[in-house]
Amino acid sequence: MNIGAGRIVYQDLVKINRACADNSIMKNPEIVSAFSYAKENGKNIHFMGLTSNGGVHSSFDHLFKLCDISKEYGIENTFIHCFMDGRDTDPKSGKGFIEQLTAHCEKSAGKIASIVGRFYAMDRDKRWERVKEAYDLLVEGKGKQATDMVQAMQESYDEGVTDEFIKPINNSTVD
Repeated sequence: MNIGAGRIVYQDLVKINRACADNSIMKNPEIVSAFSYAKENGKNIHFMGLTSNGGVHSSFDHLFKLCDISKEYGIENTFIHCFMDGRDTDPKSGKGFIEQLTAHCEKSAGKIASIVGRFYAMDRDKRWERVKEAYDLLVEGKGKQATDMVQAMQESYDEGVTDEFIKPINNSTVD
């Protein structure tokens, strides 16, 4: 919020939202450089971050737009590593987010490669034993192996584990 600036000064979130909506994100030199490099060199694209519509640290619209950009560039190997929320959203809303993301990826680009709760992936207390769980998932593919990520989320719920605390899940269909 800006008071007395004498003009409209958009905050970062608003700038990103507008860039996604009007497609000016495609003129962002960092975006163009990253996707061009991946395309020209046959590299994979990996997106990782909080996967929810909580709006504090995440936005589905932004992730969907990045998947769409991957499709536009023709990058087939686009992998998404989901850090589940459960703090800024309902503790069991993550399964629905994974369903939405899966549906979007089917018409766009991207495949969910892994899922882990933010308790592990976004620890602020310098507890390496937590972060190591997410690190080992991302780097070595360690965790529960699954072929259906929505079902894997449901199994976690059935075990009494909510989004924030989801133990590492690796999509075994992704190399």
